[in-house]
Amino acid sequence: MKKGIRKKIRNYLFNIIPENMRRKLLLSRFDLNEIATTELTLKVAETDDEILQALNIHYKSYLATNLIKDQRNPFRLTKYQLLPSSTILVAKKGNKVVGTLSVIGRGELGLPIESGWDIQSLTNKYAAIYEISAMAVDLEYPKNPGEVLFPLLKFMFEYTIDYLNAEAIICVFNKLVEPFCRDILCCKPIKSFKGNYKLVRDSKPLAYYMDARKMSRLYKKVYAKHSNKTNLYKYFFTNGPSKNTIFPEREYFKSSDYRLTPRLIKKAIDNNFNFKELNLIEKENIANALSNPSLIVAAGLEEGVPRNYQRSSARVTFFSNGVIQDKKCNLMYYTKCINVSTNGLKVKVLGRKLECGTQLELRIPIADKNILRLNVQVVSKQQENTYGLQLNNVSKQWIDFIEHQQSSIKQFKETDEVA
Repeated sequence: MKKGIRKKIRNYLFNIIPENMRRKLLLSRFDLNEIATTELTLKVAETDDEILQALNIHYKSYLATNLIKDQRNPFRLTKYQLLPSSTILVAKKGNKVVGTLSVIGRGELGLPIESGWDIQSLTNKYAAIYEISAMAVDLEYPKNPGEVLFPLLKFMFEYTIDYLNAEAIICVFNKLVEPFCRDILCCKPIKSFKGNYKLVRDSKPLAYYMDARKMSRLYKKVYAKHSNKTNLYKYFFTNGPSKNTIFPEREYFKSSDYRLTPRLIKKAIDNNFNFKELNLIEKENIANALSNPSLIVAAGLEEGVPRNYQRSSARVTFFSNGVIQDKKCNLMYYTKCINVSTNGLKVKVLGRKLECGTQLELRIPIADKNILRLNVQVVSKQQENTYGLQLNNVSKQWIDFIEHQQSSIKQFKETDEVA
């Protein structure tokens, strides 16, 4: 009882001291100069072994902090990680994964945060929003967890900003991590909590976000007078990638680097991923997102899902800002691309209503210094300010771009073994 009271008093006193003092106290436990010399390989998890190690670390870490229940299969894969809009990042020491986090794009199920918060103000402002989820460090790692955490965060920033063109980064933490997120990472709180957040066992989770486009300038301002030992601006943004960082190859912009295989999905969800809690709409949305029959069978979604899940032109999540020109009245306005397919796109347009049948020219960036002009027609209004656009003609470059987006889920044949 006395211990609990002392802890509350200590936390109260810590929170009332000035922010810059809190930051110095928290960072005093770390030495970024030493952390920068840590021999870790940082990469997108590509093999089944790397991903299963990451899911095992995720499971053990969350179990140790009572965020999840014990289960027979020691892997934790959420429904959001199952979607092709997700990417698993890892930090490796030799062949052993010692740290992981997942970068979740806003796919068919939305973002994990949306089950507990209203983020419409953010989705109206940003096209490319990513949520950082499933962050964990190996509990058996013998050294300071910061030696894994900071390199992993550095890689995450480089990957999301430079390779996914992220505009905003969201994270949900428990109360224990609040000082780190608020004072060290300089995140802004999201206060519109509506309850019913069930991804973990936490009745009072906290949500934060960062404007990815302004992070470098913010960190420069906050950490300008810090020594190299605690200067996160230099560590994250000016020192360059860590020595053993491996970035994915890119021909065009992508919104994820999905690497889950049928065999891995089957192994990871066996005995622990309770699809009975998913309603039919969620099952259909997941199946439509996976689109590949082998992945759908591995996820156990082949029964009870309408057979039309195998679309002739599967939609792929792709986030980008674009410009639309109305050919009839010659007006131009901004749009946010949500997903793409061989025959069309789904876009969000703010401050402008579109009528079905309207002919438009859409300009979207698909690679560095490569803005594609598309002649499209409005064919549907799907939600408020969200429209389906159909291409009037399909160019070879567009087909190449779509195939690049679909490459990670099209590689498996229907006969691929999942047992």
